[in-house]
Amino acid sequence: MAVFLVILMIALIIGGIVVLGSAERTWQIKKFIDNNAPSYMPEYWEMTNRSIGVGMISAGLLLIFVIGLVR
Repeated sequence: MAVFLVILMIALIIGGIVVLGSAERTWQIKKFIDNNAPSYMPEYWEMTNRSIGVGMISAGLLLIFVIGLVR
């Protein structure tokens, strides 16, 4: 179980860094997943993208503390 949590933690932190890296890339992924998304990237997407990236990184860091408390 701890190995799974460590892998999830690393994936969340790396994924958050990748999401923060490029708003255009994550908009292309959103367009691929959601068929109703407009073809242009809206103005608010920079802030939404930043929120998603920071949320993923903070979830990964939270898992560090959870693993530390459980062990």
